[in-house]
Amino acid sequence: ALVSAIDILIGGTGTDVVTLGTAGNTVLVRGIETLAGLTGTDVVTLGNTFNSLLVSGIETLTGGTATDIVNLGTAGNTMVVSGIETLIGNGSGTDIITIGTAGGTLLALGIETVIGGTGLEIIFTGTAGSALTVSGADFVIGNTGTDVLTLGSAGNTTTIRGIETLIGNGSGTDIITIGTAGGTLLALGIETPAATR
Repeated sequence: ALVSAIDILIGGTGTDVVTLGTAGNTVLVRGIETLAGLTGTDVVTLGNTFNSLLVSGIETLTGGTATDIVNLGTAGNTMVVSGIETLIGNGSGTDIITIGTAGGTLLALGIETVIGGTGLEIIFTGTAGSALTVSGADFVIGNTGTDVLTLGSAGNTTTIRGIETLIGNGSGTDIITIGTAGGTLLALGIETPAATR
């Protein structure tokens, strides 16, 4: 269904596929399985129940008080997210995710770039490993797979754990604290590796 200028959109028991109109929309959704934005700026808030959905073309996505699992569409997405627990990239497009000003804890699977805001951000990678570029995040925690973390250009003060390869960009001063779990790390282009704590 194509919808425009709707404030609250609630899906039924079947599979609901919704495309938002071109003028841009600010909408609260719940129980929708697939949500696609078009050329306008779409600001979407998820309802306070469990949500699991596929989204594409949405500029701002805010989770509710329950657990939100969001899969991203294939074209690549540039999006500001807040309050989303799990974000899953498709792999065929480049996904650039900015975390809203409140900060948060995000499990990022198949995401290419995560940019932190002014709050406290904790980024987890999945068990399959990841190649992730991060800027301005406070904590990045790897899993059992091989994680290659590249730091963005602004200079970073970040605590990491479970990361196998860490790459600085050389244009900013990066201060990295290595977490307590131990491990083997290849670090390239890092200005200040802090003591393990």
